[in-house]
Amino acid sequence: MKKIGRASFLDFSDEEIDKMRECFNALDEDGSGAIGIDELEGPLIGLGFYNTREEIEEMIDEIDDDGSGEIEFKEFLLILK
Repeated sequence: MKKIGRASFLDFSDEEIDKMRECFNALDEDGSGAIGIDELEGPLIGLGFYNTREEIEEMIDEIDDDGSGEIEFKEFLLILK
């Protein structure tokens, strides 16, 4: 990302972005390029970041730019930031 001038926006190194892409792809079970509630619920509740599906739905609603109900990679980076 640094190569295309987005480093100041994302504040992540290219190596960090590569690692985050790996994590994102691991969560994207169906390979759609987006992560939905069904793909996020288990890991986020299991790790203790959220307690309920409803809390995760609220987070998705806050981050989801296009109203798709799913998190794309750029939105995933915003969550991690």
